[in-house]
Amino acid sequence: MSAVEKIRNIPSLRKPVRYGLSTAALAGFLVSSAGAQTGERIFDGASLKGWHATGKGVWTVVDSALVGTMAAGNPESYLISDRSAKDFSLKLRFWWVKGNSGVNFRNEQKGDIANGIQVDLEGNHSSGWLYDNVKAAYVAQTDSIPKWYKADAWNDLAIEAVGEKITVSLNGHRTVSFTDAGGRKDGVFAFQLHVGLAMELRFRDIEFRDLTATALRPSAASPSEKARNRTVAGSGREVRLGRVWHADGTRIRSARFPPPFPDPD
Repeated sequence: MSAVEKIRNIPSLRKPVRYGLSTAALAGFLVSSAGAQTGERIFDGASLKGWHATGKGVWTVVDSALVGTMAAGNPESYLISDRSAKDFSLKLRFWWVKGNSGVNFRNEQKGDIANGIQVDLEGNHSSGWLYDNVKAAYVAQTDSIPKWYKADAWNDLAIEAVGEKITVSLNGHRTVSFTDAGGRKDGVFAFQLHVGLAMELRFRDIEFRDLTATALRPSAASPSEKARNRTVAGSGREVRLGRVWHADGTRIRSARFPPPFPDPD
């Protein structure tokens, strides 16, 4: 028997494996996956559209960057987004000049104040730490900021919040990874100008990605589904019944996934 005939007689190659994902479902999955990778600019580089200011801070747009300034001796003030988010990633560039600021997220606006968690921004001291302004305390920090922060330059900041898990990176370095068990899971974004201090800070290239609707999670197979897992005749290979879900728990449809996809268990 020739090598070609031997290959043709391998049982797993004689009988094709069928996938239970329709063309429409597959197209929808691919669109969702593509959408998950595409960010949305929530600052247009030309105006304050989509944002509103509180307090006595002054916000302007200069050279496609948001510039926040405030004289010393004033109350805390913010630039607050008109939109809110649950699970998300946020990437931006900031240039710290003076004072103490922060990028707030999942916050609740009460009067002129945005209450909740924030990524602190204060030069090479605390840029990238997590601060809870309800508890009035840092909840996660690192000693490595002086190594990673760039003075008199644009710095890259990345924030991701999914469920209770929050991660922050400064210039590509993970500053904190924090489990926010009791914190808010939904709310607005805001840029802070700290109470009492002379302030100047700049932000640009603010890119938001909604992870609430596009994230997918596997579901453990029920006993009846496990019973329907079967072995392809003569191959020793199993075809396992999996299910594809939206992050909010909405089921897309059932699908059969052969190895090397992981066991749903």
